[in-house]
Amino acid sequence: MTITYQIQFFSYWHTSSGLSGGANDDLLVMRNADGLPTIKGRTLKGLLRDAAYSIHSFHKNMMSEAMLIEIFGRGDDYFTKEDDKPVGDLDSNAGCAFFGDANLSESVANEIKQQGYEKQLYHAIASTAITDQGVAKRYSLRKMEVTIPLMLYAEIHGVNEAQATALEDCLKWVKRLGLSRNRGLGYCEFSLLSKS
Repeated sequence: MTITYQIQFFSYWHTSSGLSGGANDDLLVMRNADGLPTIKGRTLKGLLRDAAYSIHSFHKNMMSEAMLIEIFGRGDDYFTKEDDKPVGDLDSNAGCAFFGDANLSESVANEIKQQGYEKQLYHAIASTAITDQGVAKRYSLRKMEVTIPLMLYAEIHGVNEAQATALEDCLKWVKRLGLSRNRGLGYCEFSLLSKS
């Protein structure tokens, strides 16, 4: 089964490319081959896995330990609360779900490329550290590239009906994505579009 979902951003957001823009920006956002914003599947998997752990800790009937491992696999950070030891053979299960990258819709991406609007999708924001006296610290100014609010689409492949239902709960749990979430960036909503 394949799950198709959308990510609607309501604020600027930043998923890091790990690259620096030199003197212009300290951190650049992740782009696909066409220069358009993208969110890698591994980032989405990690975000939804964190949501699944949170749901499991509050509502074990909504996300069982077995379901969590079926979907996301076992990592070396997963421990039982009873004995604080890894559960089973850590390499025995990689998880059934494959998380695709999130991208703009094909029609929107084509329109942006045809009109040459790629640069309009990105802005730079600055921040600086402040001393106890309320003055900016020397050499602490940092500029970060952010992406304007957009809607992206992604898919999750290889799940069954029960796993798809559990993932739908995970989608509802996510409210922020990317860097500087605690500073107002990355406010978003994940919504299921279809299961087929």
